[in-house]
Amino acid sequence: MGESVPLAYTHLVVFDKNENCVASEIRQLGVVVLSHYEDLRVALNVPGDIYVLACVGNESDTDLYFDDGEFLHRPGVCALTLE
Repeated sequence: MGESVPLAYTHLVVFDKNENCVASEIRQLGVVVLSHYEDLRVALNVPGDIYVLACVGNESDTDLYFDDGEFLHRPGVCALTLE
């Protein structure tokens, strides 16, 4: 039986100034992770005044390491990159 891809992901959730969720994006690991590291990148177009929750998760039994994280926010765009 072959290896399975771990259930691991990055997640961005964007809230407006009244704490309403206005956008959400999840990026999961793909099959490339079985033979090589994989960048997880999530980017969203966002409205004006916002709050952003950026997180990573691993719901598998496989040990994973998330490192070299970068969060970018500029008017209209926010992005999370993990290498």
